[in-house]
Amino acid sequence: MSPINVNRLEYELKEHPDKHFVMYLLNGIRFGFDTLVSILDLPTFECKNLLSAIRDPESVDMLLKQEIDKGYVKGPFSSPPFETYRVSPIGIAEGKYSGKKRLILDLSSPHEHETHESINSLIDKEVCSLSYVKIDDAIRAIKHFGKQTILNKTDMTDAFKQLGIRKDQHHLYCMKWKNNYYHYVRLCFGSRSSPCIFDNLSRAICWIAKENYGIPVILHLLDDFLTIQPPDSCGFRTMALITLIFNRLNIPISKKKTVGPTCTIEYLGIILDTVSFEARLPNEKVERISNFIDSFLHKKSVTKRELLQLLGHFNFAARIIRPGRSFVSYLIKLSTKVDKLHHYISLSKDCRTDLIMWRDFLKGWNRVTFFYDEHITLASDIELYTDAASNFGFGGFFKTFQKAAPAAETVPTPCPKSWQAACVVAYFGFLRCGELTVNTDFDASCNLCIEDITFEEDYAILHLKTSKTDPFRSGVNIYLFKNNTSVCPVKSLIRYLDVRRSRFSIACNSSPLFVMENGEALTRTFFINHVRSILEIIGLNPSNYNGHSFRIGAATSVASKIEDHLIKILGRWSSECYTRYIHTPKSTIKQAQLALISD
Repeated sequence: MSPINVNRLEYELKEHPDKHFVMYLLNGIRFGFDTLVSILDLPTFECKNLLSAIRDPESVDMLLKQEIDKGYVKGPFSSPPFETYRVSPIGIAEGKYSGKKRLILDLSSPHEHETHESINSLIDKEVCSLSYVKIDDAIRAIKHFGKQTILNKTDMTDAFKQLGIRKDQHHLYCMKWKNNYYHYVRLCFGSRSSPCIFDNLSRAICWIAKENYGIPVILHLLDDFLTIQPPDSCGFRTMALITLIFNRLNIPISKKKTVGPTCTIEYLGIILDTVSFEARLPNEKVERISNFIDSFLHKKSVTKRELLQLLGHFNFAARIIRPGRSFVSYLIKLSTKVDKLHHYISLSKDCRTDLIMWRDFLKGWNRVTFFYDEHITLASDIELYTDAASNFGFGGFFKTFQKAAPAAETVPTPCPKSWQAACVVAYFGFLRCGELTVNTDFDASCNLCIEDITFEEDYAILHLKTSKTDPFRSGVNIYLFKNNTSVCPVKSLIRYLDVRRSRFSIACNSSPLFVMENGEALTRTFFINHVRSILEIIGLNPSNYNGHSFRIGAATSVASKIEDHLIKILGRWSSECYTRYIHTPKSTIKQAQLALISD
């Protein structure tokens, strides 16, 4: 089903902590992956090919032959190879700037058909959602290692097509060309599920590189890999190790896209310079955006598709031009005025004002931004206040005069609302540190998301998708009741979410529940360091506390106040099996949580 050396992959993953993940990946490589189509016994239906294919038959012939020669496609068949099947349209996609042509299978066709649904419409969007790596993740690692950090980059060849489709689903991926039938046997571009299925292989490679070969930091965006390491380490050794891993697994890498070791590299379309400690937009991308803006300023209206393309360029540029995010909100709102991509939108005066601002700024900007500190220190944290008046000028006030208390040697680290809410929830929910934080990368399939918290009249429900005592990932609901005190978990969560919405936009329900001051998912290191810094400020020995201290403290607090079996239920301990059979009503859990704060 796949050219990947599955036996070697199994050997490399033998110490991986998630055995279910490993088994899923290995079985998929051996027997093909379930492409997550909800209905397999679809009636036979043939779609017509796209105009891009009909107008360029020579390119279709050439590209189709290449797919067959590489083993990605089976055919030609003079008659249908299956009793029932789905033929989706084929087309030619040409790179907008590279000019490279690629064969595509339009699995979103037919569109709005009365009887037949498209393959992609039968694949759940939520199940296939992914959290992609961001340029900030790379910058954060570079800041950790310091100036002259060493970078390497590589890329898989024909990424999705290294993984096979399960045989009982081949009939869903058919195409027809010149009266002959063909079908894909490997994951194909255009399928809604291909990215999330393939991402499992990339995640496994990153784990192998870190745990088995000692590569300190490796990031991936589907088939793109970036390694980041200290300036005093050997970058050539890392590149050799990456090449060795791919060769052992029999996964081809692109020589054209393999770069390093170096201190300057283009990653996710942005140039990272670890010598100057800055990020830059490539000149050709700035010129491309400027030309796009100029074309808009000469039009009275544009299609929704064109406007979304421009917004894509602006969102890309805003990774470096942070203030530019303020000048896309109106354009985003404008794009929602019509439903269909081919519908036209009139460019208003306000829209043109924003476009002119972008154009003028891009002309005068040096295309550079520095690596800023990700933890924001507020004026109130260092007791700095200023004011101004038209008659008296201005004044400033720095710190208060404290006669009795000794001056602090260092300024305390800010205590963000997310940290406060996380502490309260960890205590009342008997949570392990790993249940509310992430180690490195956020994964919506197992980490806490916005959608995992729901509010009722008297309580909130926190849904844990995975936990130590839930090996089959069935999920568990934790009830957090109001207690009308300063440490009420429900009020803390509501206050935190209000602050978060005002400071960070919540893109979707699969966004992290708890975030740091920079908007990224709350990490274990950040959380524990803040706990210990506060403990040190109030005079406690921080070395006596760790990530499990909230869980341990909660159990200790209620030990003399409620029955043992309630403690085990609250903390989800399974040391005695009889607790599984005790039905505990919500009112009892509420009383147990009230005991946590009683004298």
